[in-house]
This record gives sequence, C-alpha cells and structure tokens, in this order.
Amino acid sequence: MLELRNITVHYEKAEAIRHISLDVSERAIVSLIGANGAGKSTILRTVSGIKAPTTGEIWFQGKRIDGLPPAEIVAMGIVHVPEGRMLFPEMSALENLYMGAYLQKRGRERERTLEEVFALFPILKSRQRQMAGSLSGGEQQMLALGRGLMAKPRILLLDEPSLGLAPLIVEEIMQLLARINQQGIAILLVEQNAYEALKLAHRAYVLETGNIAIAGEARKLLTDEYVRKAYLGL
Repeated sequence: MLELRNITVHYEKAEAIRHISLDVSERAIVSLIGANGAGKSTILRTVSGIKAPTTGEIWFQGKRIDGLPPAEIVAMGIVHVPEGRMLFPEMSALENLYMGAYLQKRGRERERTLEEVFALFPILKSRQRQMAGSLSGGEQQMLALGRGLMAKPRILLLDEPSLGLAPLIVEEIMQLLARINQQGIAILLVEQNAYEALKLAHRAYVLETGNIAIAGEARKLLTDEYVRKAYLGL
C-alpha cells in the first residue's frame, strides 16, 4: 500500500534519516519506535509531503508521491495526525472536525462521516460545542484523531498519540486505534511507548540515529532481548 524506497532526508546539512526503506500493507498497523531524534517524525513528515526527501522514492497504491504537495497527498487518502494534536483551540470541537473534512463537499457524505466519528468517540458528540482548548488531554487527542478520520483516510500517519496522557487514557487510545484499524484503515504509528506500540502493531521498525536497526513482526520484537532491554525497560 505504502512503500518508502531508500529515503534520505536532510535538514539543511544535517542528515535526519539515511537510506530508509519500509512498507505498510493494506489494513496493517506498522509501528516506528526509537529514541528521540532517531528520525521517526521525519519519516511521517516526508510521507505527508511536509518535508522533501533528498534521495529515494515514496509510492502509494502504485503511484509515486514524493514531490507532490501535501493537499494532493491528503486527497489520495494519506492523513497525518501530528505530534501535539495541533488543534484550533479557540474553535469548537465540531468546527475542528469540519476542518478535517475540507476536501469533502458539504452535504450527506460529510454528515455521514461525522456520525461515524461520533460513534467511535461518543465524548466528542457531547462536547461538540465546547472550545477545543478547554477539552482534557485525552479528549483533545480523540478530537485530533477524529479530525483525521473526517478526511476519509486510507492510511493514518500518527505521531505520538499517547504523549502526555495518563496510563488509563493511553490504554483507551490504543483500543480506539485498534478499532479504527478494524474498519480497514492502515496505520503508520510513531510512539514513544514502545510496549504499547509493539502490542498494537502487526509489524515494527526500530530506528537508531536515522537508520533502521531492526525490523520484523511486532510480536517477535516484544520478545527480542535487545529491544526488551533498550526500549521496554525489561
């Protein structure tokens, strides 16, 4: 579905990622784990068109997409939910959701998508008139996910969805991601909580200083001695 081929990315002269190749299959959850600065977020920004690769190619559904503007990439079904949620705090939850549907025409399709989001996140329906900035951290993360879903994604690029949340809320968010995936949406997940990321994913890549150090089935990486010591604290 999504394939990165030998991608290298620079920030000015600094190399952020080097010769990265990875793929995400239809309906799969793929997790990227690694220390801060390993290049995980850079991969998501490059896929979504925010950052241009120095070398390499990105393919989605048989079409090369590196070099396309972000709006075209979103229209193809690749939706990026960035770290820090990036909501419009002085707009209502409902207005934030509608911002995610800006490529859709107003009407039945948009309202049907909204009802699907409310079915997944009932709290957002009850909070829809509330200003986004006044929501709790967990509610804001649900709103960010809901806004992404309003764009009708084929694949979600999620950057640190559990960041700053209490453990019980983290567990709820992970359960919601599993439900989203069960609806047929693939997920490329960047997550500092390596244990939860590996428990959720089908496949995972471990990044170290801009390179892929280990790749494989997520369940197998959960039992890998190096991963357990370096990333799971076990």
